[in-house]
Amino acid sequence: MATFIYCCPRNGHRVQGWFPDNDTPHGAESYESLTCTACGQVHFVNERTGRVLDQGPFRTCLMKGRGERT
Repeated sequence: MATFIYCCPRNGHRVQGWFPDNDTPHGAESYESLTCTACGQVHFVNERTGRVLDQGPFRTCLMKGRGERT
């Protein structure tokens, strides 16, 4: 399993995610659905970069209670 960190677009928390070790045929532009452990909703996350398809109101992840909203 490949693990990575992504930013929850709903609440800005850093969340650990994981995908099975398989190479997708679509390359770097492939997004997989992932149930977020921070908010319980489904997000579409790029398995290679950890980027979320909809970043939501947060430019950066919250860290120790600090974050920036757009």
